[in-house]
Amino acid sequence: MLRNTKNNLRLITLKTRSVFTAYGRNKKGAFSFWFFLRFCFSQIGFRLFLKYILQAFSILFGFNLTFLKRLIDPNIQHLGIKLFPISYDTNKPLPPLSIIKVDEPLVSIIVAVYNNFGYTYNCIRAIIEHTSTDIKFEIIIINDCSTDNTLAYYSNIPNLNIVSNEKNLGFVLSCNKGAAISKGKYICFLNNDTIVQEGWLKPMLELIENDNRVGIVGSKLIFGDGDLQEAGGIVWQDGQTFHYGRRGSIKKKKYNYLREVDYCSGACLLISKSDFNILNGFDEIYTPGYYEDTDLCFSVKYKLNKKVVYQPASIVVHFEGVTSGTNFNTGMRKFQRINALKFKTKWEKELKSHFPNSFMNINETIVHYERPSRK
Repeated sequence: MLRNTKNNLRLITLKTRSVFTAYGRNKKGAFSFWFFLRFCFSQIGFRLFLKYILQAFSILFGFNLTFLKRLIDPNIQHLGIKLFPISYDTNKPLPPLSIIKVDEPLVSIIVAVYNNFGYTYNCIRAIIEHTSTDIKFEIIIINDCSTDNTLAYYSNIPNLNIVSNEKNLGFVLSCNKGAAISKGKYICFLNNDTIVQEGWLKPMLELIENDNRVGIVGSKLIFGDGDLQEAGGIVWQDGQTFHYGRRGSIKKKKYNYLREVDYCSGACLLISKSDFNILNGFDEIYTPGYYEDTDLCFSVKYKLNKKVVYQPASIVVHFEGVTSGTNFNTGMRKFQRINALKFKTKWEKELKSHFPNSFMNINETIVHYERPSRK
């Protein structure tokens, strides 16, 4: 029998609209159901389409379709992805976190935190365990008025710099606050719902240190189930963004080479502190969050005349939506639409040179950056 029919049909309708909005446009950006069907049976679309159908059946009928999901989900172990438990019993001793004291760090890793203790613990643990020992770094946690035991626990970890806001500032202001007190030559902004993988930081550093034309470096982001989340981002002419390779295979060659992109997600990006200061940090018009990372990338490209580069050798698992949720109409997520309009207005002139919003223009965007004139 159907479960909560009215609410579930509404949820499926919203998800369908979201998918169609992202993938149902022709080369000029106009909606076309034909192009949506073409997407469903090309590139990464077929597997994504199957996942969507399975999800719809699970919502409507409450079926446990784990055995079918395993047929289309990648094997985490075979991909070499390391994950940690999501939840911890805080009444029991946790594996201790040991951070080496560094007086002059090369990189300041800034993590803005609002609750979700387990995710934050995994994030810090992964940084410690998976960062090359020859890289000097500091970790700065900006506690944005968390109501769990974030402050009590992390205040007792030696060499971890934790700063608590007196009032909830949101992601943008918290990150700017962290950058202001950072000591590193470079700043790495990292979401607390991430698990960095072995050797994640070194390839980012090598890239930005050895090429003065590079202004920002972003990681390859993957979902917790092993699917690709983002191999660099595309910004369309209408100001909307597109996560290139979303739900694709992380092993595909087209997602695994160094290249310039429109933007990289703020879930994990690296920038020099000097460039960040020149640009006055994240633009506070995007407070509390969303589009501040895209805006920063555009500032690096169009104000500093530097490149934003996707580094596939840096792999980070990102549990999307943990802090902000997934409902575009409520909570933090509603600012995604609000700030999209601010972004479009601010960069109206520059956006005219971008391609119209359509998956049919994905390849044209990639090729655009690979032309000899762009080198």
